[in-house]
Amino acid sequence: MTRPISSLVRREYRRRRGHSFLALSAAIILVVIVLAVYAGGAVSATVRVPQDYPTVARAIAAAHAGDTVLIGPGTFSVNVIIDKPLTLRGAGADHTVLSGASAGKPVILVDGTGIAVTISDLTIADAARATSPANWVGADGILGRGDVNIRAENCVFRDNDEAGIRITGSAHVTIIGGTIFGSWDGVEISDDAHADITGCKINNVTYGAIVRDSGTLAITGNEVSDTAVGVDGRSSVVVQGSDNTMVHNGIDLVGNVAGTVRVPLTTAVATKIVYPDPNYRSLQQAIDALLPGGTLIIHAGKYSGGITITKRVTITGEGDVTLTSINLSGSGVSVVGSGDLTLSGVTVTMGIYGVVLGADATAHISNCNISGNWKFGVLVRGHARAQLDDNTIGGVQYGVYATPCASVTGTGNEITGTVGGNAAGSVRAPILPPTEKEIIMPGSKYLTLQQAIDALLPGGTIILRSGGDGYAGPVTIGKPLTIKTLGDNRVNLRGTTSAPVLSLVRGADVTLVNVGITGGTIGILLGGNARVSLDHCVVFRNGYGIGASGSSQATLVNSSVIDNGYGVFAETPACVPGGCPFSGTITGSDNTIPGPGEPNANTIAAVRPLDLSFLTTARGGTYP
Repeated sequence: MTRPISSLVRREYRRRRGHSFLALSAAIILVVIVLAVYAGGAVSATVRVPQDYPTVARAIAAAHAGDTVLIGPGTFSVNVIIDKPLTLRGAGADHTVLSGASAGKPVILVDGTGIAVTISDLTIADAARATSPANWVGADGILGRGDVNIRAENCVFRDNDEAGIRITGSAHVTIIGGTIFGSWDGVEISDDAHADITGCKINNVTYGAIVRDSGTLAITGNEVSDTAVGVDGRSSVVVQGSDNTMVHNGIDLVGNVAGTVRVPLTTAVATKIVYPDPNYRSLQQAIDALLPGGTLIIHAGKYSGGITITKRVTITGEGDVTLTSINLSGSGVSVVGSGDLTLSGVTVTMGIYGVVLGADATAHISNCNISGNWKFGVLVRGHARAQLDDNTIGGVQYGVYATPCASVTGTGNEITGTVGGNAAGSVRAPILPPTEKEIIMPGSKYLTLQQAIDALLPGGTIILRSGGDGYAGPVTIGKPLTIKTLGDNRVNLRGTTSAPVLSLVRGADVTLVNVGITGGTIGILLGGNARVSLDHCVVFRNGYGIGASGSSQATLVNSSVIDNGYGVFAETPACVPGGCPFSGTITGSDNTIPGPGEPNANTIAAVRPLDLSFLTTARGGTYP
C-alpha cells in the first residue's frame, strides 16, 4: 500500500536518530528522493487478497489510483465496483474465480469518467438475472459504462446470464486472449461504446458479439463457434475485422458487418456448383467455394440455411427448395459487406429474419417464398439495397423493412405484415386493384381497412363510420389518400400486432381527420418521403406516438399525442451518428403533447428532440 510522505519521513528520522551526521544526511537525501518520486507521480503498490485484505471488495476500496489488486487462488463471491484506475489480476484463470454474488448485478462494474482499468488472469462467472426489475443493473461478467477504458487479458467469462462483457455510453474495451461461453451475448456494445476483440474464443452463446445504436467493433483473429449468430451488426456503423474463424454457428454474420470479418470455409475455385455435391458438406461451404460471379443451383429438398454471402453470387432453386434457419435468433440468408446476391426459386423460413442485408450489400430476390419467420421477412440495414419482385413474404411484425439509409424497391410481392421504413409503396402488391374514389366503412364490399385502402385510387377518400372497437391495423400506405370520420365522433384505428398501426412508406401522402390511432408499437411510422397531416386526431397508448425518419414530413394541428412512450420522435443526428438522420420536416401548432409528470403523459418524453416543443404552442413552427 502507498503511505503518506509524512509517515515515511517520521519513520526514517526515528530509525536514524542518534546516528552520525553522515547517517542523518543520508536519511535526508533518501527523503528528498522520495519527495522527487512523489512529485513525478504517485507510487503504485500491490494489494493482495487474502494476505492484506480478506475480500476483493475491501482490497479494491483500500487501493489507491494506479495500484494493483492481486487476487490469489480460490473462488470469491463478489459484485464489485471499480471507479478509479486499477489493475485487477488473478493467479490465472484456472485458479482464481470471481463468481457473482447477487442477482441482477455484474460481477465487475467499471463506472466512472476518464479511468483506465486492466483486468487479467481471472475467471469471471455466474452473474444471474434479477427476479425484480428494481434490482437489475445487468447480469454481466463485466459491465463498463460511462467514459471508461477497460483492458481484459487472458480472462475466462462463463455462465453469465446476459453478457460476458457489456459496454455502454462511451466506454472502450480491449479483450485479448480470452474465452467467453455460456452467456446470452458474448460481447454486447451499445450507445457510442467501442470494443476491440483479438485472439479470443467465443462459443456456446446466442450472439457472439452484438453491436447496437452507434457502437463500433473491431474483431480480429478470433474463433467464434456454436453460436446462434456469430456477429450481429445492428449499429449504424459497419463492424470491421478480419481473420476470424467461424464454424458451427446458426449464421456467421448478420447486418452491418464487413465481409472481411469471416474466413471462408474453403478456397474459392468454382464458377458453378450443383448442390448437393459430395465435395461440400454444407451450403455455406459450397458458397465459399464459388468464385465471385459464380452460380449455385440447389436441387429440391430441405436444407439448413443460415448462409452468409460476402461476394457476388447467384443462387437458384430447382423444384421445392427450402432453406430453414436452425434457430429463431438467426437468419435464413444474410448478405453483408459488399455482397451481391441474386436469389430465386427458394423458400426461406424459421429465422428471426428470412433475408437480411447490411453494410453496402445488394440483392435481387424474385419468385421466392419468405415466410414463417419470427420478426422480419426481409430486413435491409446500413446502405444496402434490395429489389424484390414477385415474391410471397410474410412476417409476424414486418414483411419488409428498410432502415433510413437503406432502400427497397420492386413490384408484384404478396406481403402479409407491415412494410415499413424506406421502402417503395410499389413493393407491396395491393390485395385488390385500385378502382374507387371514395369508400365508406364499414360496408359489405371490403372486409378490412387494408382492403379498402388498396381499392382506393390515388387521391381517394375513406370515410369511417363509428361503431364497435374501431378498425384493425396494421395498415401499410404508399399512395396519396384521405381518412376521415363521418360526423363529429372520433373513430379509432387500433393495432392488433407488435407493429405500427399505420406505416407510411415512399409515395404515401395521407390526411387524417378526427381519427384515433392506438395499440401499436408505433402509432404512425413514417419512412422515405412519406407525408402525413393530422387534424383533430388523437394518437394514444402506443409504444411511440409518431416516429419520423428519412425525408418524411408530418403536420399536426389541433391534435393530441398522449399516453405513449415518446410522443413525437424524429431520428436526429444524436440518435444515429454516422447513419442517416432525419432530413424531412415536422410542422404544426395547437397540439396537446404532455411530457412526464403531466396528465396523460408520454412517459419517456413529449418530443424528441426538444426543438419540436413548438408543436404545443399557438404560434407553432417548423423543424428543423
